Amino acid sequence: MPRSKAPPADKDAPAASPTCVRCGAPLAEDARFCSQCGAPRDPASRRRHRRLPPRHERHFGAEAPAGEPELDVEWQRELAWAPVESSLVNVSRGGLGLVCDEPVPVGSRVRVSLTVGDQMTTADGQVVYCAPLELFSGVPCYRCGIAFDDLQEGFVAVLAGPTTGVGYLVSLGDVAAEQGDRGSAGAWYRESLVISRELGERTRIPRILESLAVMAALDGDAPRALRLAGAAASLRDELGLPLTPAQHARIDGALGAVQWGFDEEARNDAWQAGRAMSFDEAIDYALAGE
Repeated sequence: MPRSKAPPADKDAPAASPTCVRCGAPLAEDARFCSQCGAPRDPASRRRHRRLPPRHERHFGAEAPAGEPELDVEWQRELAWAPVESSLVNVSRGGLGLVCDEPVPVGSRVRVSLTVGDQMTTADGQVVYCAPLELFSGVPCYRCGIAFDDLQEGFVAVLAGPTTGVGYLVSLGDVAAEQGDRGSAGAWYRESLVISRELGERTRIPRILESLAVMAALDGDAPRALRLAGAAASLRDELGLPLTPAQHARIDGALGAVQWGFDEEARNDAWQAGRAMSFDEAIDYALAGE
């Protein structure tokens, strides 16, 4: 039977509105991303990976180009090892930050394998926290932090590339702080501070110093909290990075709670001492609390 021909297109008919390739939502003519699910307008135009490398902008869920490193994570479930379906959101010498499909119990032993070509590097560690994470797509998942038993310089060298995902390292510290684990939070913040300095990412430094100031305030150390906050304020002035309202409320709330019983002169001296610190002095002071 001959195939019937499609009716000729109506040249005067309006062109169909563009829609998202992922969720089908209509797209504005000048939109680069879908306002509903966040997918890029043209997925083929951006480099994408099977496992999310340190920059979130490279997206989840696509096949990795040939030659990309492969990261496999397993956790010890009773007497067997079970794979962790996850995407990498950051890497540091001391561990990994992952987004997982299911929760992995805190304290679980993990083993991580990094394969590049025919070379494999392995590391052992444990889960230090695991918290629910709500993605913009609404997909349920969990943000998980893994601490290595030993520092792994090679993981940073291979996975970080031109960036180390410092912003995600800081956010993992925020999650630990929200869970009341100030020790882990401080460790994530300090690790991000070291890497930021080495990479010259100066604009991240004030935010990290403020996070450490909040930790000091929670520990009741008003002089240290004020010095760190003063150093952060001075760097913000130097870099032209004003606090957002949310950041302002966070640091003011922490400092306000710790200053009771601390006289005004002492408060001002600590604040000015922080403001007088140089870039490297502020970082050295922050790291001295490790």
